[in-house]
Amino acid sequence: MRRVVIGCCALLMCVGCDGELKSYDDPAAPQPDLTTLEDMQSEGGVNLDMMRDATSDSMDMVSDTRDMNASVDDMDSTSDADMAEPDMGPAEIQPRYMDPDYNPNKDFEDAQDMLFSCSGESGPWAYTLARMQRIDRLEWVRNTGNWYLTRDTSTRANLAGTNPFELSVAHGFSTFRQDASVNNGELSQYMNMISEAARGWRGLNSWQRLHVARDRKLNCFYDEASVPDAACIETWVRHYLEYGAFFQPPTDEQVTDWVDFMQDKVLPSEATGQTRQQSIEVLVSTIWMSTPALFRSELAESTAQPDDLGRIKLSDWQIAQQLAAVLGRRAAGSPGVFVNYGSGITLVDGEPMEAGHMVAIRDAARDGSISDPEVIANLIRTYATGIDPERPDLTVDVSPSSREFRGEFWVSEGIQRFFREWLGVDQLSTKFKDSAWATSKYDDLSQFNDDRITHRKINEGYAHLQGEGSYSREPLYIQQLDDMIARVVQSDDAVLENLLTSRTFFTPNGALSSSTNSRGQVPQYVYNIEDEHDGSRANRWRTLPAHERAGILTHPAWLAAHSDNFENGTGIIYRGKWVRESLLCGDINPVEGSIDAKLVSGDGLTARERLRQSTGLLELQEKPQCMACHVEMNPYGLPFEIYNHAGFVRAHDQNSPPDGSSQLPTGSVGGLFVPPELRGLTINSAVDFSTALSQSPHVKRCFIRQTFRYFMARNETPADSCTLKAMEDAYDMNNGSFVEMLVALMTSDVFLYRLQVPPEP
Repeated sequence: MRRVVIGCCALLMCVGCDGELKSYDDPAAPQPDLTTLEDMQSEGGVNLDMMRDATSDSMDMVSDTRDMNASVDDMDSTSDADMAEPDMGPAEIQPRYMDPDYNPNKDFEDAQDMLFSCSGESGPWAYTLARMQRIDRLEWVRNTGNWYLTRDTSTRANLAGTNPFELSVAHGFSTFRQDASVNNGELSQYMNMISEAARGWRGLNSWQRLHVARDRKLNCFYDEASVPDAACIETWVRHYLEYGAFFQPPTDEQVTDWVDFMQDKVLPSEATGQTRQQSIEVLVSTIWMSTPALFRSELAESTAQPDDLGRIKLSDWQIAQQLAAVLGRRAAGSPGVFVNYGSGITLVDGEPMEAGHMVAIRDAARDGSISDPEVIANLIRTYATGIDPERPDLTVDVSPSSREFRGEFWVSEGIQRFFREWLGVDQLSTKFKDSAWATSKYDDLSQFNDDRITHRKINEGYAHLQGEGSYSREPLYIQQLDDMIARVVQSDDAVLENLLTSRTFFTPNGALSSSTNSRGQVPQYVYNIEDEHDGSRANRWRTLPAHERAGILTHPAWLAAHSDNFENGTGIIYRGKWVRESLLCGDINPVEGSIDAKLVSGDGLTARERLRQSTGLLELQEKPQCMACHVEMNPYGLPFEIYNHAGFVRAHDQNSPPDGSSQLPTGSVGGLFVPPELRGLTINSAVDFSTALSQSPHVKRCFIRQTFRYFMARNETPADSCTLKAMEDAYDMNNGSFVEMLVALMTSDVFLYRLQVPPEP
């Protein structure tokens, strides 16, 4: 049944997606609120009447999207059978990771070695089904050029924060997008804002700020005095599709479809008063509602030939899309110029063109060299990390005056996103902290003999950098963690070990400005730092005392993200659960029956005491109903009790000495698996614990698995064991190199080949 969607060719962005969008021919389906679309027809806006007239032809415009739809429907109809024996052939099997009940943490908790065995014929049987992956909110803003072309900061913020393409962090990572489509609510919201987004492209001046104005053949398209002919429109459309929407050469059929649309549906409205700028706005809006603009396709081209295993290698442009998406969270060649980040002048048809983001990836796709694994490896090494005081990884929206307060080390946005999501620190900004200073040495301010220091100022300084917004251009605590991680990754030596043990932290300025006095707010107190400095980049790197901090799990951002409002709250559970699941790749047993999960009253009790009385952790026979879960979390969370809920180092704990001691499980309780190197280990503090974790082969392999999950956008299976082993070998043989581990992954068959699901018989 034909799906009719209000708006210029809006259907095209849904064809080929998972079937969330219901047909508007279906009376049971929710109908769009047409009144909300009228705002688009404001002065300088889109001609809605013309757009609605064009809708009826939208099904006939981009025929290749019908093929995408059929292929994705075929994927949905694939059998739910488990992994078959090798003699069945890959076209007849469904990979294990597609099973919604598949949990690699549970299935391989005590058999992680199986995932790294690379035995027999496991390598060739590793494959990924071809997918359609919808871009996310930030990718949309950057790919459309609005981050670069729209000078008004409020408009930029609106486009970045209100466009509907937010993705839930499924399975812990936002890259898991197999089921991401476009539903009715998202479509309605998108229709309300796409006109505003398109305005950055409608004028010649805006276009000059990108790259195509240097191509004189495009000027005819902007000439209000004459109607552009088909050749003029074709030149503009072909250039825009490649450099402003699809980021790969469009097919002749796609170009013809959009030229016909412009000639037949858009330009005639100029006879009744529509301006050329409005016509361009309609065309750009329509293109940005098509499938190739909103989805990254892994579906094979019609001429592609499968190998002996039935797999088809991604095309050159598909490889480019995948690399750019996982490394930079944007399309290769997307608008804007990165200084020392793939910039430079490139000639296109003899005309100079300003560079966009990650243009070396785009150029390698254009000349076909991207199929060479060594070229891919060098591209990863180029765009993964570096040292540059100009911070080319930051968006062009960040002013130079703000960049100078950040570290000089950078990693690509995709790598930064991996570490943020793996560490679970994005939730920091939503975690309210009551009395952030509680139990730290600032608890009793009388010892400082300085009436300018108050708890209010400590709280306010902390809150500003927790996530309320940068104050005096200071980086947030999570950004300070980003810079610390970037420094370790850039060194690319024993990366996991240094992440877990480094004592070098990037810290805030000694005092934020205040209207009340010179001392102002003091966000550096969370690090136990009191001295003030000039705020220079060099002075922000501090080597903190060995007994206070060691690595990312002792960073205030991680500690505060994995705790609650109060200093004697449930941080032990939050932190222990993360270690168990995300660093040990373990599984938490589900709760059976009804259990009162509330902790006893916290008055005068430490968190350790509250948890002991509530769960009987240290006397398991008292409350066996709590044992199954808490024995898997609490021992791993107790070492972090030397810090409070906001990440301050404790000076006391309810007037008792801070206690970070813990006895790790032996693995004998309830069948609990504990890595051999950690079994029964006596831990004294989080610093001690981080050191032990950094030396664990089990932890290293879990880290490799987490990396695989994020950058492959799916869970690992035993069939991936050769790829996982290759990643481990690359890490080990290159002195703990994270970058070379990525190279091993992104040059593997698992990354480069897709199984195209055959049509139903």
